[in-house]
Amino acid sequence: MEVSSTLLDNSLSGEIYNEEKIVLRGIIDCYFEEEGKAIILDYKTDYVPKGEEQVVVDRYRTQLNYYGEAIEKLIGKEVKEKCLYLFSIDKEVNIDKI
Repeated sequence: MEVSSTLLDNSLSGEIYNEEKIVLRGIIDCYFEEEGKAIILDYKTDYVPKGEEQVVVDRYRTQLNYYGEAIEKLIGKEVKEKCLYLFSIDKEVNIDKI
């Protein structure tokens, strides 16, 4: 699913945009519904040393939070979980539980 969202936002990663319109574009790898709520799964192929999942979560947290907002607006359902699947260590990580 491709999501293109025009947002009026005062801050993005610490930058000030003085009420300019910002277009964010991304592709949500996977989402599905469970018990009436959405779960987002984004695949990452970055190399992740064992025990360093937090570094990757920190890198992609903002991206998944924007995906969550987009899904809620598009399908009108609450996002229950936002997860990364880290191929290099064959592990799923819920970004809100790490």
